[in-house]
Amino acid sequence: MTFLEICVKLKNEAGVSGTLSTVTGNTGELDRVVEWAKDAWTDLQNSKSGKWRFLWTAYTKSITSGTGDYDYNADSIKSFDKDTFGVYLTADGATTKRRLPYMEYKNFQNRYLDLTTTGYPSVVTLLPDNTTFRVYPTPDDTYTFSCDAFTLPIELAVDADVPAMADGHKLIVYKALLDYAGYEEAGSVLQYAKLRVDELYNNMIWKYLVDEEETMVVRPR
Repeated sequence: MTFLEICVKLKNEAGVSGTLSTVTGNTGELDRVVEWAKDAWTDLQNSKSGKWRFLWTAYTKSITSGTGDYDYNADSIKSFDKDTFGVYLTADGATTKRRLPYMEYKNFQNRYLDLTTTGYPSVVTLLPDNTTFRVYPTPDDTYTFSCDAFTLPIELAVDADVPAMADGHKLIVYKALLDYAGYEEAGSVLQYAKLRVDELYNNMIWKYLVDEEETMVVRPR
């Protein structure tokens, strides 16, 4: 279903009156229907730390001479599979890629005090700001950093937008219906929506959640 179709189904499930022909420019209850649907999809993507298969991506980043810190949120990345970090001298090509061990930030801070050291990056850490990764030594040339990653939630915005979880659109409807029921203090609707959400969310987990073993953190030795 498209974003508009999801909103229309939600409107019908909730028994909201009026015509919903677009997701923009609505007022009152119809506008709330659209916002509930939008928020439901965002909330579902953020659940389970966002480790969903439909948010997985092969991430690469050019890291350049003299710069050790890089903003990954600017690339719409939320988190990484820390066991897949790698780096190679861009001029030499991907066939020369080396594994880039991950180190917890506190251990990194205790071990690498002089960030003026330059060379071929040999370790990477994630800063506590949840937006930046740091490599050490600071690159002395242009390298390519690569890994498996998970993107930030993709928001629904226009009529034709289609959530990536192609066979789980009903879950978005019933997740949004919970918000409607709470807003209207409709106990029977709330109970019904919760039953449907529990059932459909379990299916989402079974089909789309990346197993924790697939995103193991490499601990420093």
